[in-house]
Amino acid sequence: MRTRGFLVCLLLAVVLACPAFAQLKVEGTWRLRIEDWQWFNVPGFDTDYTYAHSLLRLALTGETGTARWTAELAQAGLFDVPDAVAPAPQGQLGFGGTLKAVNGDNKASLFVKQLNVEWRQDWGTLKVGRVEFADGREVTVKDAGLSWMQANRLSNRMIGPFGFSPITRSFDGALLQLGNNTARWVLFAAYPTQGAFDLNGNPTLTNVNQLYVAYARALEKESTGHTWRLFWGWYRDNRNVLKVDNRPLAARQADREDIRVWTLGGHWTQVWKSTAGRADMLLWGALQGGEWGQLRQSAYALALEAGAARVILGTLAVQQPDMAGQAVRRFGAEAVAVALDARGERVATHGWQQVSAWTPVELGARFAGMGVVHALYTDVSRDGDLSGVNVEATAALARATGLAVIASGGVASLDDVRRLRATGAVAGVVIGQALYTGAFALEDALRAAGEG
Repeated sequence: MRTRGFLVCLLLAVVLACPAFAQLKVEGTWRLRIEDWQWFNVPGFDTDYTYAHSLLRLALTGETGTARWTAELAQAGLFDVPDAVAPAPQGQLGFGGTLKAVNGDNKASLFVKQLNVEWRQDWGTLKVGRVEFADGREVTVKDAGLSWMQANRLSNRMIGPFGFSPITRSFDGALLQLGNNTARWVLFAAYPTQGAFDLNGNPTLTNVNQLYVAYARALEKESTGHTWRLFWGWYRDNRNVLKVDNRPLAARQADREDIRVWTLGGHWTQVWKSTAGRADMLLWGALQGGEWGQLRQSAYALALEAGAARVILGTLAVQQPDMAGQAVRRFGAEAVAVALDARGERVATHGWQQVSAWTPVELGARFAGMGVVHALYTDVSRDGDLSGVNVEATAALARATGLAVIASGGVASLDDVRRLRATGAVAGVVIGQALYTGAFALEDALRAAGEG
């Protein structure tokens, strides 16, 4: 009853906030998923099954002045849910079993997904009502790679709408955001809704409290970009339910104390961009403490991830040229480059210790015919000695094969960079020793490469 009263009051607030109902917009989505499970074999029970679930969402939004309101309904449906619930200790045999245990023979439901009003001012925004919220996306970035990491590797680590579940989940509360897209404070206080695997997504879990405070920043430049965040969260759960931990069943049944847990953490994401490709890194960590019923809670987590958007195939590609074509077909041309390291007039392999029968142009043309786009050309005789880059051979390889060739080996001065740019055929340049010895600065090299 409290949930219904809250929603009715909020609906009245929506009407009062938007008397003109200007700029109405109707939006909808439909998600259909089919899941196939092969669970551990439990004789007499369905452990090899396929089922489906559907979530249809229809939202009405409007705004007037500084206020924007959203009213969204969701309809969830389950299809061919298996009878995959066994007696203890096996229990629910996969998500199909969870849906059966929670919903029984019920197959569909209709509930309020969102119902909120958002006020926007120069200092930020305030949103009140039933909302969707996920941590990790406090700031907005333009770079597609950083945005992907936010959405897929950061978001939902602490708080989220359970997007993987058939019914998902919302929150009844308030969201305050202070600042702008690149520097923002976020304060979130709410009760979660039921949902998730329960078809009845309307009830508010008023005996579960969640608080979240974060400060995040983003900085993007031409060749790099990063985001960072510090956050603190509080979770209290005084539901009279059996706690999930490794204590004996009798001890857990006797434990009726509340769960009170705090979490303190942060993250850093970074992306580097160059003509040779992209690389990125993510660091996320958190400390946790508090009370898990009658137990003390103390934990930590640390995640470090790194990746590159393009790999360079060397000796393996020379020995098995068809493999380069296979890599392009599987991962895309932008994710693959081939190394054409020349000793004399032949392609060198095995760390430049051996020489193949191929010339760079012959092998480069073959790779180009397989769909390869990017190549790295190194004149082995010049690498690391600051004797000057082989501009002529690099440009000739690019023109003869049509590959986007990156020059490497021997760059000694900014004149080398300018000469490569002047050819109009070379895609980029790798600089090593000249930077290490201080012959020039990276910023100067970037300017020389971009001179028009």
